[in-house]
Amino acid sequence: MPHISRLHLYPNGFEKMRVGPALRLFSEEVLKGLYFYRSQVEKAYGPARETEAFIFRMSKLIAIMTSRCAKTSLIPDSANAAYLKEFLIFLNEWELVHIRDSKKVFLSANTAEGPRVTVQSTLDLVAYLCTDCNFKYVLTSKLSQDKLENLFGIVRQFNGTNDHPTPAQFLATLNVLAFYNLARPPKGGNCDPQTITALLGEANATCRKSCPDVVGKLDKLVDVGNLEDAEHALNSFAPQDHEYITQNSPARLVYYVAGYVARKMIQKTDCRPCSERLTIPGESAGSDARNEFIEEFDRGSLLYPSGELSRLVTTLEDSFTVFFSHNKITVASMTDLATFLQGVQLPKVGYCDHERELTLAIVKFYILLRFRFYAKSLNRERASKREQLKHLKLRRCN
Repeated sequence: MPHISRLHLYPNGFEKMRVGPALRLFSEEVLKGLYFYRSQVEKAYGPARETEAFIFRMSKLIAIMTSRCAKTSLIPDSANAAYLKEFLIFLNEWELVHIRDSKKVFLSANTAEGPRVTVQSTLDLVAYLCTDCNFKYVLTSKLSQDKLENLFGIVRQFNGTNDHPTPAQFLATLNVLAFYNLARPPKGGNCDPQTITALLGEANATCRKSCPDVVGKLDKLVDVGNLEDAEHALNSFAPQDHEYITQNSPARLVYYVAGYVARKMIQKTDCRPCSERLTIPGESAGSDARNEFIEEFDRGSLLYPSGELSRLVTTLEDSFTVFFSHNKITVASMTDLATFLQGVQLPKVGYCDHERELTLAIVKFYILLRFRFYAKSLNRERASKREQLKHLKLRRCN
């Protein structure tokens, strides 16, 4: 049981409140460990089959209450719903045994009430959603009372040190929260409330609105042959306050990714001539210095992209890195990048009849793939910074 430690078996007061170790304790890993070491456990502590049965019961309950796909979802009158009802009966029978014989250990009253309320409310909610709201099934992993607890926490802290508000104070706080704005100007400040609200709107809205006007003026100046004024207008529109650094991706890595793109496109296209134009034999790529990364890790299944596909992927990668060297990622980045690519001369890939269709499919696939990698790298960088700040704060406290 590599993931089971002393924290799971002997938690302190604070660790008992953590959900993760509890879920790990009632898991299939513990069942496998008890089964594997059953002889040693029973020799030292007595029969372990009842413990195995209890852990199995709890692990099945956790699986039902954290379903994330339709196969394990909760439906009225299903096997999972029947198991939840059976679990409530199990709790009641367990409590009756404790009442008859006080030596038999049972949960405390508050602890026992928690799973009863959670399971019964889940059954009632599923019945309501599937009967009255025409839900096909319910994924229970998102059913949580955390938001309700957050609301009551806000209400309790709203009155300062008085964390036991009266009914009147509670209702007044709820009314305030109903129309409370997250962005409020400070009292006595010189910032207009309308300015604060405007800052919450779409980023660069003014720039996007002015963009068509600037493009129209540039077109008119170019049409009449006034290139000097057109260049002046273009320079005035472009940001000149900083000297931006454009990032570049390693050519060997781009060539390797182009092979991955070729594999995905071959699976999606039915045209054999188009598929043949996506790759080249490994012997033909020997003279290309960029293929050394593929040769190093090739075990007979990697693909070598053709020159056309390699040029297209390289152009897309260069356009992507240039664009995001000057712009931050936003909700409109996909649209802005598509507009930016319209001004880039992209190489064509594929047989003449399907050239445009295949090229567009490659562009769509690669841009979505690149966005996914870029977003993950940004999230990882932000998480690393938060972790560094947390350690810095702990060091200052110590």
